Amino acid sequence: MAGEVVKPQVTDVTRYVPNLTPEIVKKYINQNANEQEIYFFLELCKSQQLNPFMKEAFLIKYGQNDPASMVVAYQVFIKRAEKNPTYNGFKAGIIVLDGDKKITYREGAFYVEGEQILGGWCEVYRKDRSTPYRIEVAFNEYVGRKSNGDVTKTWRERPGTMIRKVPIAQAHRDAYPDDLGRLYLPEEFARDEEALPTYEMGKAPVIPVPEGMQGFRAPTQVQPGAQKPAQSTAQSTGNGATAGAAAAQPAAAGTETGELATEPQVKKIAICLKELGLTTDDEKHEYASVILAKAENIASIKDLTKREASTLIEALVKNIAAAGAKK
Repeated sequence: MAGEVVKPQVTDVTRYVPNLTPEIVKKYINQNANEQEIYFFLELCKSQQLNPFMKEAFLIKYGQNDPASMVVAYQVFIKRAEKNPTYNGFKAGIIVLDGDKKITYREGAFYVEGEQILGGWCEVYRKDRSTPYRIEVAFNEYVGRKSNGDVTKTWRERPGTMIRKVPIAQAHRDAYPDDLGRLYLPEEFARDEEALPTYEMGKAPVIPVPEGMQGFRAPTQVQPGAQKPAQSTAQSTGNGATAGAAAAQPAAAGTETGELATEPQVKKIAICLKELGLTTDDEKHEYASVILAKAENIASIKDLTKREASTLIEALVKNIAAAGAKK
């Protein structure tokens, strides 16, 4: 059709990373990742043309029994959007309680001593839309914290810069769900950009230890066949939740069963449930309860233990991948 913009289709990840294979991911990107996590990471890089060796994509997993996070740098959202002919820029800034106790919206990340940063905002403009996509987020929901609850150094020293990134990513994701729908920032999982791994071909990955976790040692990985719990006979729900996932998983050695889920785990679960189209608390709790083979629906995601949260995250990521494959 005359005048129609035709975008080139790029599907081969080797255009960005020659010979990116599971072996390369295991050796140079994350040695703790299992086969499934490596597969999902490769598919993410392939579908989005992301190059982990240019700090575009990160596979974060500190221990073999920890949940994996697959995140990207926030500039990736802008770069991807700029390739779309409908993109018309964005505005972003911070929400501040000023000296007169008035809530103000500012572009950029500037604030003065005595003012309190309440959150961040972003508007993304499309040429084919009359209304911008606007997102506002609360500072307390995303501020990075150590294991003892203290704010991390990066968020303490650069709070405006850090919180501004979150709505930029979310607004761009809302504006271009087909291009950016599976991409997330480390800040959305309460991680600092400085804590991201460094990848270089021919060298083992450099994975910084998060602030407050110095001396941390990952639990010993359970060997296959060491423990085989009884399988649940529960059926799948209409939303596609795989029942009995918790019963089918062996207990992770060294994992405290009574310790509550961490804030990053809770945030990741919330994002995954939203990705699956679950909007109400009742839907989310029922879905999670079926996966964990609970006799009764859970009252809150925050009530889960670390082990339950880890099992749930693994199942949710698998279900999201399955749902995407059907589209």
